[in-house]
Formats: sequence, structure tokens, C-alpha cells
Amino acid sequence: MEVEGRERPRTQVWLEACRKALDLTKKQGEAIAAGDYLRLDALLMERGRLLAELGDLREEGLASTLQGDERWGEVLQLLREIARLDEEHQAAITDELRSLRGDRKQVDKWRRAARAYGGGQEIPDRGVEA
Repeated sequence: MEVEGRERPRTQVWLEACRKALDLTKKQGEAIAAGDYLRLDALLMERGRLLAELGDLREEGLASTLQGDERWGEVLQLLREIARLDEEHQAAITDELRSLRGDRKQVDKWRRAARAYGGGQEIPDRGVEA
């Protein structure tokens, strides 16, 4: 990760990644509202890759580095907003699943999306009975 021959500060990389993750999270909400599973699935995969990169940075001890940085507060605020939106998205997906009831193929797709948000455990593997 270089800019003009210099390595960017890890705090800046983390902050930019959090901003991008929040943007992707908002787009996921738009896809859920539109009932666009394919777009949601692509956005989930993209955000998953980005968050995996953040995990790598965290393993490098970035959190302790950030605590002394004025941008730490912004990072925490972004992470809280992402978590809040994730909860909203999980609830919206659950509502979508309830509306699908008899369409097992659609239910199975949206169940996978619910599980990506850490939910969906209460949804049977083969859809929802009418």
C-alpha cells in the first residue's frame, strides 16, 4: 500500500477501509430494500473481503497504534454505524423471508444473506413453510 513511493500510515489505511465498509453497508441496505438479492450477494462478498483485510491490520497491532491517534474516534464511530446498519439489515432480511413463505428457492437465497449478517439460525435449511 504505497502512495508516491511512500507507505501510507496504517491509521489512514484503516480509516479509509472503514469508510468504504460503511459505504458498502449502506448499498447493501439499498439492495435489500429493492429485493435485489444478486446485488446484495455481490456487496456482501466485497465487504467481506474488505473486512478480512481490516482483520489482518488488526492482527498487526493497529488498534493500539490508533488509540493515540485523533482519528481513533472517527474509526470507532464508523464501526458503530456499520454495526447499527447490520442490525437493521438483518431485521429487513427476516421481514423479506417472512414475505416469501412458499417460495423455497428465494427463501434459501435470502437465508444465506441473513446468515452473512450473523442471523438466520432460526430459519430452516430448506425454506419456510407456508
